[in-house]
Amino acid sequence: MKPFVLTNAAKADLKAIARFTEKQWGRNQRNIYLKHFDDVFHLLANTPSM
Repeated sequence: MKPFVLTNAAKADLKAIARFTEKQWGRNQRNIYLKHFDDVFHLLANTPSM
């Protein structure tokens, strides 16, 4: 798997998304949502032509 780097702004956005998601739908849904982001980041890192 190729590594990827997020900007500080992107990290801050993800933290805000995580907090909002947990508040609205709970910790389990937050974890599922963040896992989906992580999966897509890895997919894009491995296939940048997408």
